Amino acid sequence: MARFRIAMVVSLCLMASWAISQDTLTHNVFHRTVENHVALWCQAAQVGAYDWQVLFPVAAVTGAAMVWDPWFNGHFKRWGSFPVPGTISSTITHLGDPRFLAGSAFLLYGSGWLLDDYKLRQTAVMASEAFVHAAVISTFLKIAFSRQRPYVDGHDRWLFPVRGIPAIPEKGRDYLAFPSAHSTGVFTLATVLARQYSHKQWLPPLAYSLAGLTAFSRTTRQEHWLSDVIAGAALGYGIGHFVTQRNKNSRFTLMPTYWDNSVMLTMQVEL
Repeated sequence: MARFRIAMVVSLCLMASWAISQDTLTHNVFHRTVENHVALWCQAAQVGAYDWQVLFPVAAVTGAAMVWDPWFNGHFKRWGSFPVPGTISSTITHLGDPRFLAGSAFLLYGSGWLLDDYKLRQTAVMASEAFVHAAVISTFLKIAFSRQRPYVDGHDRWLFPVRGIPAIPEKGRDYLAFPSAHSTGVFTLATVLARQYSHKQWLPPLAYSLAGLTAFSRTTRQEHWLSDVIAGAALGYGIGHFVTQRNKNSRFTLMPTYWDNSVMLTMQVEL
């Protein structure tokens, strides 16, 4: 019997060493990202997949902002011309820059690796996937709508691809206003952080506040209309919510234990 128990303990140790710290989230990230991206487009095409109690108010606010965009833009332009707001806007607007977002994901993962914090690494992987989705979808919408940016001449024009970018390739960036990619990216990151660390009461308000200020800075810098940043923020929130909901994962560790003449295999789950 003693030999049998020893054999069981050894077998369980070998099994644990094989299965220890299994993590399906970081396994085959590329395949999962492509799969989720396809699922995201399929879900977007399904009418029943939308939360209409949220979508209707967002659409109504965005539509109302489109009507009043020129009026809002005049006030934002004056606000951005003041020294202090202008300086703040020119600084905080970089939080939505793709390079900053990519760097933040890299920093999160590196910190998680150094601190042996699985949740940080998980958050970094989710944020990276969400950025890919956000970049593809926002670029598609920008080209599809080809909306003129406010700084061009202050007029709100929607050229659409037929008369837009192909017709004026040397000024293509001037007609990529809707939606705001900076707003989409920063709200994507804020949503992933807020949902991953919802138990930390200070983090979600801070993340969304910084994201909101970043989005607002795009209007004071004349890069976007108000409706651009509202649509971008809503898109970023939706993508962040989709990724965290679909990829919610846990890491498990198998540990052999021997207690009271019994051999057991204990599973420790880290959410």
